Amino acid sequence: MCCIAEAFEFKTSFARGCWNPADFVMVKGPRWNKLGAWSQQDDHIVQLLPENASEIDLQKHMHEDAYVAMCYAKKIRMAKKVICSSVMSFDYRMAPLIVIAPELGKNEQFNAPEFREHWEIVLYDQGINVWHHTWENGKPAWVKFSYLLAPFKPKVNYELKAAITDTSKGQMLEIECNGKKFGCYLPGLGKSFYLGIIGCEGRNRFYDFKISADKGEALTE
Repeated sequence: MCCIAEAFEFKTSFARGCWNPADFVMVKGPRWNKLGAWSQQDDHIVQLLPENASEIDLQKHMHEDAYVAMCYAKKIRMAKKVICSSVMSFDYRMAPLIVIAPELGKNEQFNAPEFREHWEIVLYDQGINVWHHTWENGKPAWVKFSYLLAPFKPKVNYELKAAITDTSKGQMLEIECNGKKFGCYLPGLGKSFYLGIIGCEGRNRFYDFKISADKGEALTE
């Protein structure tokens, strides 16, 4: 069944006491043998990491520890346009991101959702990357699909915004952050998908999360 409205909107702050974890589902990354968790801070969430982990260790040797993913629990069915945004920052070099996933698989060992095909819009110190992750013969594969070269500073809050638009030529993705804009084609995404955030490759801080879908709907199973 579905909840139909002229427009769907969801927005939350990740400040302490301001959000409901039940609105989200934690998702395992298919490359890692771990399901991550968040640490709640006064005005944001950040990956739950060993206190003595250095930023260089996180970037070079602790990718499994640094990876934490969470999606809004309901799929969004789009009509013409869906916008997803989050205010985020990174402590060293990388790499908080917005994720778009047409479907979620399941990891039986962890009894948890796990990414299959998905798109990542990744903020880091040298720009923004769009990665297309696929699932081939039971294994993850990925390719850099689009990118923007621009400097972004550590420990600065940026709002990363991703807009998915249905056009006569197919679905397009437009990304905006700190006055910079670029876009690309999204082949095969489909009209319904999960939206969320991932922290990886360093300490990533997330301050809010928003979805708006003009004439869209949130699906319930």
